[in-house]
Amino acid sequence: MEEPTGPEGGPPPSSQPSVTPDVGVEGGGDGGVTEPPGDGLAPSEAFQTLASEVRVAVLLELLAAERAGEQPLPFSTLQSAIGADSSAGFAYHLRQLSGHFVRQGDDGYVLTPAGRRAAQAVLDGTFTGGGDRDRAS
Repeated sequence: MEEPTGPEGGPPPSSQPSVTPDVGVEGGGDGGVTEPPGDGLAPSEAFQTLASEVRVAVLLELLAAERAGEQPLPFSTLQSAIGADSSAGFAYHLRQLSGHFVRQGDDGYVLTPAGRRAAQAVLDGTFTGGGDRDRAS
């Protein structure tokens, strides 16, 4: 008896393992493919969360502050550094990042491991192809 096959002669879709990259998962960082834990973001949700220049600027500012040893950053300092005019609008963007990409403590905001990886990916040009590693001399 022949076994059923899926597209291109592989196993049927129902028997193929489901895997998701570790986007937004703390502690991963190895870039491997793993099953996301119950509280991880799906890749589409992670990209949707980061689909804002203000939110990306927040991650980059928090990474710069972390590297300079100037963390956590209070709301007002972060808002001023980003150049956001509206406190309410800026608070909205921080809420979108909170939990998965940034954490709010008593003294201000810091990056989560996922936020750090996302900010570094932007600096490296991972999504734009414009990082220093890709530039020709």
